[in-house]
Amino acid sequence: MMVPLTAELSATTLVATGTQALPLLGRLTRPRFTWDFTDPGAIRFANEHQVDGGPWELWEYETITPASPH
Repeated sequence: MMVPLTAELSATTLVATGTQALPLLGRLTRPRFTWDFTDPGAIRFANEHQVDGGPWELWEYETITPASPH
């Protein structure tokens, strides 16, 4: 499914939010994705969703680090 997003960029974060709620498993769901580049060696990523107009819920959180050379 394609989701239209709007994005806001600051000095250390990029936040992309769905412009509208779309059906997902029978419920209206709107996504929000956040990348925090405060530490370029440990980029934090959050995947949140708003279900049926409720509060934002954290669905996934990761810290992205560079791969070590082989």
